[in-house]
Amino acid sequence: MKQFYSFSLCLSLAFGMATAATPTVAIMKTKAHAEVKSTKLNAVNSQRTVLSQKEMAPGIVKRLVRDKEGYVYADMIKNGVVSKGRQNIRPVTKAPGGATFYEGFEGHVDELDWLPEGWTEVNTPENKPTEEMCRHNINNSWAGQDTGDGYWTAITPDGRKECWIHFTYKWNYKNDAGEEISGEAASQDEWLITPEITVGAADDLYFLAEADLGSVYYFDWDTMTYSRDIIDTDLEVLITTDNGENWTTLWKLSDDVCSRMSDSEMYDAMAELNYYTYNVSLSDYRGKTVKIAFRYINDLSVGWGNSMAVDAVTVAAPMPEAFYQLPAGTLYAGVSDGLHAYTESYALIPADTEISWTAESNAYTEKNSWAFYNVASEEMNDVVEGKTVSVTYPWSQGVAYPYPVLTASNGNGTDAYSFDRDDEEKGGLFVGGKVPAIADEVVYLGNYDYQHKRLVAPHFGNYVDYCFGTCSPNTWGEGIEQIGFGELFMAPAAPLTVEDVMVTLGEFEAEDDAVLTLEIYTVDDYGTVSESPVATSSVLGKDIDGWGFYNVFFRLEQPYEMTGMTLIMVKGYDDAKVKTLAACAQSMHNDAYHNSAYMMFKMPNGALSLYPASEALQDYSSALYISLNGTFHVLKLDEEIIELSEETGSVEVTASATNAPENWWIVNKDDNDARLPLVAEGTAYDWLTVTPVTKEDGSYAVRFTASATEKQRSKTVYLSNGGAEARIRVKQAATTGINSIASDKFAVSVSGDILSVNGAAEDAVVDIYSAEGYRVYSGINNVDIAGFAKGLYIVCCDGKTAKYVK
Repeated sequence: MKQFYSFSLCLSLAFGMATAATPTVAIMKTKAHAEVKSTKLNAVNSQRTVLSQKEMAPGIVKRLVRDKEGYVYADMIKNGVVSKGRQNIRPVTKAPGGATFYEGFEGHVDELDWLPEGWTEVNTPENKPTEEMCRHNINNSWAGQDTGDGYWTAITPDGRKECWIHFTYKWNYKNDAGEEISGEAASQDEWLITPEITVGAADDLYFLAEADLGSVYYFDWDTMTYSRDIIDTDLEVLITTDNGENWTTLWKLSDDVCSRMSDSEMYDAMAELNYYTYNVSLSDYRGKTVKIAFRYINDLSVGWGNSMAVDAVTVAAPMPEAFYQLPAGTLYAGVSDGLHAYTESYALIPADTEISWTAESNAYTEKNSWAFYNVASEEMNDVVEGKTVSVTYPWSQGVAYPYPVLTASNGNGTDAYSFDRDDEEKGGLFVGGKVPAIADEVVYLGNYDYQHKRLVAPHFGNYVDYCFGTCSPNTWGEGIEQIGFGELFMAPAAPLTVEDVMVTLGEFEAEDDAVLTLEIYTVDDYGTVSESPVATSSVLGKDIDGWGFYNVFFRLEQPYEMTGMTLIMVKGYDDAKVKTLAACAQSMHNDAYHNSAYMMFKMPNGALSLYPASEALQDYSSALYISLNGTFHVLKLDEEIIELSEETGSVEVTASATNAPENWWIVNKDDNDARLPLVAEGTAYDWLTVTPVTKEDGSYAVRFTASATEKQRSKTVYLSNGGAEARIRVKQAATTGINSIASDKFAVSVSGDILSVNGAAEDAVVDIYSAEGYRVYSGINNVDIAGFAKGLYIVCCDGKTAKYVK
């Protein structure tokens, strides 16, 4: 049985926790963000300098770029789409207990004197940097660096540093004397060598490598195929037992990874730098003292290649650790409109939609195996192997399916993880529809997982400028005003229908006629916010009530169908009529992956700027309680193809759905997906009439009706209820119809409810048609017409006809 609790019971604990986050105010103040651009959630392209570019094929451009940190790497534009999107920040890899050797490159000082103790590197003369070159961000040898930005270069799972190497390129800069200094691109053969390591009895080598798997082999743009005998750039791992006199190759990226990939797999990965975990057997070297080398090879005679990095170099017999996040766009069951919440951790995903799950197990995991809930057997026996897997669930109709169980394994053991593994009460996934109500209260959806991250009340207390909302002048920087706060919702896996939005405040005081405004913006894949809101709503101060927590309900005139990333902003609290408004608290010891809060600032020059809280609060996440009354709609018809009845010209099809058919519409594919709402008297659609049916037992159906036709015809009908769509093919055979009946006439007579053809034998064959041309009777003479509806009928017998009106 599901349990729930009231938020009011948590207030004393929540207020006590709030003081733990007070340092965030100082952190925020140290960054006066006057440089923030206006309508970008990220400023990826503006932070990159294109050094050179080349059109490889029509619509495909490969570029050499340098980011604001000085990293140089290749990206690619394919038909207007630039490669690589933001990665999730993953759990930090830790040195395994009892490791023989581990290096995470976290202690580098600068680009020349950066090598960890005992490490060495061997560089080609053309690529050995000088101090002056490093000051100008030019270094084509191995170097300890801050990890990438997660857009164009990957984020290491191991801390904040990595060992990075730029691919070769033509470079230039002006020295301190103003002289132009330049250098030509040169082929690279750069070695990074560990100190001596005595390999333990069960040890193997584990490491992280960041690589562009689509740029290892040479790609022929004329034939659009890879030449697997020509290496563009490669990473090789070698080992020596005699201090470098002789080296033996243990592993190659080309041979051990890319050779197993198809051309299409490598092409899709081209120009995208991602981290991968690799392990190499050291069974032949256990008990021996060795050095291990990482060799980066880039053959300039072939092509550009791409940059690489290594990290978390480990020699050990480590245990795996399983971990995953809920898929991006998944929403947590949050607070009800009466301030209650489930004690279990629940989330909502769409039904009949492929959902991708990605393992984020530690670097020492060799295999990931997923166990998903099987609806038919009601057991966790749908087992799939792989780092990223996909699964589709049917509509659970208010029943929670268990979270998947991920098992990470290697030669030393296994580890299992589920999202609610450590919870006393297990939750799960509601699939399709809505999260079930609590005591008839609507449960809203949100980004914040307070079952695992604890409830932190937005509360000022003794720290006046602690929360988003009302604040003292210059809290965010001299002359900078906060005029709005908001939350970014990632794109759901299927359209989510949002009926209203609830914002939960920790403190609120305002005059009755104060106005708070909610604005909903769409956000494209590049982080650009729509110029104007797609939906708005407002609430008066007198309509906001509460104590300890205040739920503010923004009702939408029309449901908002969330299909992509969405930014929801609240404004109006900078008006003098709003005395106090506390909207967001910062939770310590969480990660920026869960920080979806944004602020809108008015800069001293009058410009408006959006700023992500995660930029200033790297070790915090924002408990911003913006919640959605949302539904993943389901719509299924029991039939895919139907044929209208020859007698009635009608067929009724049973349906299962999350809302009544009176709320559905026809999607007119011939008219830019125009909506034709279903109405009680029937909706005309071409030659069809489509009628919604809600039966006495609460079940749903749709009736399809048409007049008689002399020719066979068919029509595909698309029905939608907001987020879900069902398709049905309706066929109609040619019917005899009134016009095809012979015109010779005879007389009929009616006695009581018996219709007789005068002069015809009792066993004469009689056919009766409705005015629409449908045959309603075929049998012998003397017809019982008691059940006939009032109207005109055509009576046929022996090739002759007569009209009869009942």
